[in-house]
Amino acid sequence: MPGTNYPRAFRLFFGHDANVSVASYEFTPSKKCVTTTATATITGFERADFYNNGFNSGDTIYAIAYGETIVSSSYFDPVSNITIFPNLNESAPANVATVILP
Repeated sequence: MPGTNYPRAFRLFFGHDANVSVASYEFTPSKKCVTTTATATITGFERADFYNNGFNSGDTIYAIAYGETIVSSSYFDPVSNITIFPNLNESAPANVATVILP
């Protein structure tokens, strides 16, 4: 693992079920998260971020994180109707976490 002076990036994906993944999600923020430690506290999301992306008050939101390169890359695939993130480390995602949207 790189030293603490080296930034690490990751991208979050949110969905309505526990099988949320890079291939099956309903919302991913437009920017990735960057930290210089092995753990991070993720803040800065507004409820409206979720309300505007198909979630409602009382919904259980499932989240998963994937490591990503510092320089992000993505493109929209019109066949699958999702955004593709080719720089993600899909072989080692984080565990799925849940939260109930107020």
